[in-house]
Amino acid sequence: MFLMPMERTSLARALRYLGFRSRSEHEVREYLRKHGFPDEAIDGTLVKLRAWGYVDDRRFAKDWVADRLASGRAGKERLRLELLHRGVSEEIVNEVLAAIPEERETEAARAAASRWMERKTGSNLSQEQVRRRLWAYLTRCGYGTEVVSQVVRELTGPLASP
Repeated sequence: MFLMPMERTSLARALRYLGFRSRSEHEVREYLRKHGFPDEAIDGTLVKLRAWGYVDDRRFAKDWVADRLASGRAGKERLRLELLHRGVSEEIVNEVLAAIPEERETEAARAAASRWMERKTGSNLSQEQVRRRLWAYLTRCGYGTEVVSQVVRELTGPLASP
């Protein structure tokens, strides 16, 4: 296979970039563009990277979601925004997020909430303050209302009736 000099340089730069972690096609394209490669060289590089399996947005999205869920600091809504920001198509994002069992997201939220609660142990917060702040934390992490409600109820007890 004969490569033009610019394409060879572009390919080498892209492979180094992919050596740190997997990337979306959009990320690789923007990285190469930022380093001054012409669109023709970028297109040729991406064709080769896709053919070799180094760039695959569906696999990237699945890996990204698995990693972020394992950390417990990202719910479906945050994951959606992160993937869209990285240039993954909405179709792939919807497909990957739909494959997450609801219980898996709840487990991740529960783990994140437990870690948060451990950090707050010994603070002079009332139960209501803990409940509100935990709710806000989980919401910022991108967990949906139903998941947040369930986890907050589990960890802080039922809401007091007025």
